[in-house]
Amino acid sequence: MTERAETDGVRRPTGPRTGRPTGRGAAGVVLVGVALVALAGLVVTGVGQAGGADRDAAMLTVTVDANDRHDFRYSVSGPARHDAVLDDDNDRTRPRSVTFTGLGPGRYSVTQARAPGWDLVDATCDDGVSADLATRTATVRLGRRDRVTCTFRPALERPLVGAIRWDAWHDGPVGRAVEYTLASPEWRSRLPWFAEVSPTGAVRARADAPTVAAEEIDRAARLGIDYFAFLWYDSDRAVGSEDEGMMRGLRYYRASPNRDRVKYTVVVDGDRLADPGERATILRDMRDPNWVTVAGRPLIFVGLWADPARTDVEALRAASRAQGTGDPYVVQTVIGASSPSGIQRTVRTAESAGADAVSWYSIAVPSAQGGPYPLLAGTARDAWDRAARLGTPVVPTAMSGWDPRPRVAQPPFWGDSGRSWFRAPTPAELGRHLGEAVDWAATAGAPAVLVYAWNEYDEGGWLAPTLVPDPARQDAIRDALIGRR
Repeated sequence: MTERAETDGVRRPTGPRTGRPTGRGAAGVVLVGVALVALAGLVVTGVGQAGGADRDAAMLTVTVDANDRHDFRYSVSGPARHDAVLDDDNDRTRPRSVTFTGLGPGRYSVTQARAPGWDLVDATCDDGVSADLATRTATVRLGRRDRVTCTFRPALERPLVGAIRWDAWHDGPVGRAVEYTLASPEWRSRLPWFAEVSPTGAVRARADAPTVAAEEIDRAARLGIDYFAFLWYDSDRAVGSEDEGMMRGLRYYRASPNRDRVKYTVVVDGDRLADPGERATILRDMRDPNWVTVAGRPLIFVGLWADPARTDVEALRAASRAQGTGDPYVVQTVIGASSPSGIQRTVRTAESAGADAVSWYSIAVPSAQGGPYPLLAGTARDAWDRAARLGTPVVPTAMSGWDPRPRVAQPPFWGDSGRSWFRAPTPAELGRHLGEAVDWAATAGAPAVLVYAWNEYDEGGWLAPTLVPDPARQDAIRDALIGRR
């Protein structure tokens, strides 16, 4: 993140800183899957037919609402038996709904097979029937010409884990600045995995390409990252401007064919949220099936260097409900603010803005000079606890590191990020801290975790791989996140 001003001992940013159903009837008749694609919503509906074209026959639709690419298996039992495999993503390989036609009157049970790592949090049918969540079964009674839809809502058993995306790695003013900052041999071990170093020592680190964007998604998915949290900049700037460059990462992500492997949201400052044009663009993106949701609500982080106003948060909520994307889960997000007074202010601001929870972009001790990583991890944990004791929900932020010394040695044009720094974590220390963040969130009932960061290489916080491979670090991240699914 780019920073200049300093308040409450913490630097604050000013500048640049998401099948066809298969089955058999009781007599062994294979159901035929027909994929009908609704391009506007990227919704795939499968139609399975069992029996003849009886006008008096009933129809039963099964829908999965998981906002995930995981395959869920469903079985229908009763006068006729059917099976289907559904998922809820942008891929057309499998549908998210299947409709069984030609059904005779009688009692039917729809059961979701157990999916390791997933809970069934809700299942209802539009005839008013609620499912037995323990058995993952909804039972309906169909009469002649009945049309009933049963919707199943699975959710991951652990909180979702997201990583902040600060996409400075492009051919633009900010991108060239961070290439300069990391050009010194002392810091080249931090260079992104996609960086190149010429024989003369010149550094090129550009992620604004479709192949790199797709590989970033795959690498994050393999580590167990559920969603990216992209920093939001002005969306209407000219090509080549600072803001346009900083938004390229999101643009390339949204255009990637594998984007549904990792969901996304944004981190937007209060001033941009107040802008009707920017808010409208965010709401448009919120309709994307890849926008991450928690308990069916679109997740969004707001705040940073300008606190959100309640009127703007309410306007966001009202517009989201009106467009059918539901009531957003709004997280007041600040930078630093690890002191007791800073946390009290954060909680008061969240309450004033009408936010649902609080979180941090980053957490650090302003006076640390080469402190051990466990001190940084402990500071983060103390911040979660202090905020929770004040009675507000918390989305805990885990710190993958904090060491902005490259910006001190070779400052970018927006300035350095302060003199405070911590020693890099060992793989075991990093894995332990990520794991405790997930466990803390699960115990507190928090729906998500935020990690600083995916790619803040020059500021000292990253989960993404580096040009010089560090397999032990990657294994520790993967074990901490995937091992808790």
